[in-house]
Amino acid sequence: MIEVREAAAVIGLKVLTDTSSKTFIARFVNRYVKDPRSNWWWQVAKGPAKIVEYGNDDGLQQMQALVGGDVMANLIVTDEQAEPLGVVSGAVASLLAVVRECHAFEFVLADVDLAWAVFDTHHNSLVCVGSVAD
Repeated sequence: MIEVREAAAVIGLKVLTDTSSKTFIARFVNRYVKDPRSNWWWQVAKGPAKIVEYGNDDGLQQMQALVGGDVMANLIVTDEQAEPLGVVSGAVASLLAVVRECHAFEFVLADVDLAWAVFDTHHNSLVCVGSVAD
């Protein structure tokens, strides 16, 4: 999470406090995760899901195309751990710029009001739930 915090600071994004992160994550888990003990939440996503296979294409570009670059969202850093490491808030395009600046890690991009979420997997696919799964 240190690398993500540093990249977020350079771009000017807000890293949520531990309390705010835990509150958002608890709401997120309640809505979109069947088993929060899983290291890969995309495998236990709740509700109907749409899978977007991106193969060798740019998955982050696909993600931005799905939800829009100007939309406000939260980036949940999970990095293959059941307990998330933190949350960064900002416009989707800026959050994805943070992801590009860091070494590969597991994350979820979620609407600030939890209308949708997109999980990036290590299988070159996106798992979309909520309104982006329609």
